[in-house]
Amino acid sequence: LRWAADTPFVRNVLDGPKAPLQIVTTDRRFHFLNLHRYGRAGQLLCHIWGDSEWEEHARLTDEEVVAEVVGGLRAIFPGDAAPGEGPLVAPPPQWKVTRWSQDPLALGAYSEAQTPNASERDRWVLSRREGRAL
Repeated sequence: LRWAADTPFVRNVLDGPKAPLQIVTTDRRFHFLNLHRYGRAGQLLCHIWGDSEWEEHARLTDEEVVAEVVGGLRAIFPGDAAPGEGPLVAPPPQWKVTRWSQDPLALGAYSEAQTPNASERDRWVLSRREGRAL
């Protein structure tokens, strides 16, 4: 999701020395990473967790997914930007929805060493190509 750097949401939430790197929510569907803090002006990354049991998102259009995400942000940051200016979290003018579970090359998968005892050899094994290269 991307908003202009001068919008109230970016100025009041994503920007500033105490702005969070991750935005915490009780909504189990979403995990937010503040890319603005990493130099990507006005950008917020939202992961939809596969284990959140929110299966309906697969049937939603991209626009409907974005509306659900904005609704989740508005639950975290309720209220208006200023009197008469509308909600603090306005719909972003730019966004991209990806669907790993429908990507034939990813199929929703990513590798992660889940154990603290993981070694560099484990990472090497996880990075190996299996089968024929495309």
